[in-house]
Amino acid sequence: MIRFKDVHYAYKGEDGGKDILKGVSLQINMGEFIGIKGDNGSGKSTLVKLFNGTFLPDKGEIDIDGIKLHKGFKDYNKLINLRKKCGVVFQNPDNQIISSTVLEDVKFGLKNIGLKEHEAAEKALKMLEYMKLQKKKNYPPNHLSGGEKQRLVIAGILVMEPDIIVLDEPTSMLDKKTSKEIIDLLNKICKEQKKTVVIVSHKAEDLRHCDRVLQVKDGVIVEDDIEAAANLEEVENKNLETVGMSEFTDSKLSSDSKTVYKEISDSDKNEATNAQNIEFRDVVFSYENSKGERIIGKEKPFNTLIKKGKVTAIVGDNGAGKSTLACLIAGLYKVKKGKILNNDNCRVVFQNPDYQLFEDSVLNEVMSGIRYLKRNKKKRFWEKNVESKTGENLSEKDLAKEALELVGVPKKYYDRSPLNLSGGEKKLVTIAAILAMKPDILILDEPTAGLSEKYCKRVYDIINELKKDNKTVILISHSEEEVEKLAEERILI
Repeated sequence: MIRFKDVHYAYKGEDGGKDILKGVSLQINMGEFIGIKGDNGSGKSTLVKLFNGTFLPDKGEIDIDGIKLHKGFKDYNKLINLRKKCGVVFQNPDNQIISSTVLEDVKFGLKNIGLKEHEAAEKALKMLEYMKLQKKKNYPPNHLSGGEKQRLVIAGILVMEPDIIVLDEPTSMLDKKTSKEIIDLLNKICKEQKKTVVIVSHKAEDLRHCDRVLQVKDGVIVEDDIEAAANLEEVENKNLETVGMSEFTDSKLSSDSKTVYKEISDSDKNEATNAQNIEFRDVVFSYENSKGERIIGKEKPFNTLIKKGKVTAIVGDNGAGKSTLACLIAGLYKVKKGKILNNDNCRVVFQNPDYQLFEDSVLNEVMSGIRYLKRNKKKRFWEKNVESKTGENLSEKDLAKEALELVGVPKKYYDRSPLNLSGGEKKLVTIAAILAMKPDILILDEPTAGLSEKYCKRVYDIINELKKDNKTVILISHSEEEVEKLAEERILI
């Protein structure tokens, strides 16, 4: 049995040490499938880290199948046993990937508990096959997409066969088909092997197998809903914006009038030049040390147009090359062959917000991009593209606050370290930091992954406002509802 009794936890130095969890009490029977939902910043991820002793409570007690955790707990042998018993998949997969290849990463835990090389390899390969990563077993993990990294981390936990499996937003970067397969696998493990599964998610379909759903609000559990699974259809309808239930397929998109992926004619080239559309001409890209395997332009060089002032969605399966394409447009990667035209003043919000958080406070984080543009060679750009258009010379702080207010980041977070925010809050900060730089082309890579319905709607409103301002928005998303709501054109890769 898992029992939390009046558990409190606060991040030291944040908000004067105010509690994030404010007296959490819960009970989970072994073999249950439990869902946890709640708004961004409500304390869900903090709660997850208490299950296996990553964090210890400041007050109260946690009993995980007989192992009792409390403030000052120092029995490291029991802690080791707890972590064998309870496997946790964190929200950010990069926090759990440590080996040089995909196969070695899945083998790591097995070898750590004493399995011989051939035994560890056999179990790891079987799990990689189920996770559809066997063809990338020798890849460096940093060459995987965000969704593939999530599958890798899940594989690394499941291969250890823990009695308790806790997952924090495990499908936020996955396509719908793969998400369903992962959730169905977890349900099968729970029901057939009597494992305990606890999953944190904003997506209603992730919770469809749950015996109960706990709702966290402002650091406390406000609802324990035993009928959540039975009422799932109603939940899905209420949260349509965040669900993404429909699946993209080649046949479905190829018949869609919004879908664009075509050879560029001479007239198209003239249109690109005249209208300043983004143009891909015979583009090919592959990563170093990938044995020349093409990520973009696999079968033939990639050619297409992305129209200025439109919202264009880039869709496709995990690992298809969507995030790579975004980095090419933004100039972060260099094409191996071909060229990309008309991609000046382009900024990208990454799928993983931790990749672009560097400063010691949220406010400084959003100001850092503005400072960069106002310095040296970029100063003329700033004066021409921002100050001359607004007619104002706002301070860096005023511009940063304006962007933070636009995305809905609470003022109480302005002095916090962005690295101590929840995953969804980090995503909002990175969006604010990019918006503050006033880009003409904005790339949003899975911008609503890990966001609650309230903040999804806020992001949708921002995209629609950018469209009105004739900005070019490139949206990468696995949610058909999201793409249908926002995009005017689509590119399937």
